[in-house]
Amino acid sequence: MQIDPGDNDPATFFYFLRLAALKLRPKSARHLPLLTPEYFADMRGFARSFFRKLAAILPSRSLVIFDDWHKLAADSIMHDLLEVAIAEAPLDVRFMVASRIGPAELFARLLANGQLLVLGWDALRARA
Repeated sequence: MQIDPGDNDPATFFYFLRLAALKLRPKSARHLPLLTPEYFADMRGFARSFFRKLAAILPSRSLVIFDDWHKLAADSIMHDLLEVAIAEAPLDVRFMVASRIGPAELFARLLANGQLLVLGWDALRARA
């Protein structure tokens, strides 16, 4: 999924992520909820439920890529919601984030637990 500044709005982000899932699994993805006002009080809870449901309909060994994550504002709630996605991911579903900046401090627990791996420019250049 290509990230742009409009994805600072979680409703927009989840809408387009749901559309992508509908292309992959039309019948199953219909059950992915839209982020509507009744969920605003507990955005992390909504994200937890959404990503659990998304992971359940994805094929085994899926990779979900969020490209250009750096286009989000530094204070965007989407960083918190991405942390939820990674924490909730089952072992057979992976999330990849391509960004020109490193992960925020809120990802420290995931880094420490081995749930998040950071490949910097030097590591990528060495693999080329």
